[in-house]
Amino acid sequence: MKLDDVKLAEVLVANGMAKPDATDFSTKLYASTSKVMFRAILWGQMKFGPHASADTTEIEHTMALGDLNEFQAIAKLYRK
Repeated sequence: MKLDDVKLAEVLVANGMAKPDATDFSTKLYASTSKVMFRAILWGQMKFGPHASADTTEIEHTMALGDLNEFQAIAKLYRK
């Protein structure tokens, strides 16, 4: 695990996800997404907690519809 995915796993655990699931999810996400997308998801989880989307397909779709960057798309997808 890299430092970023360790941080995301810690944030996910703090948001209520089981540690093994958080570790697997963050490791796979780190390996399969761009650095910007990964950091945007990390930011969203830190800012909005479990209400933030971590679904890259949903984030990319929102980006395309609204001409938004990753961070803006996650903020727009915030679910109260």
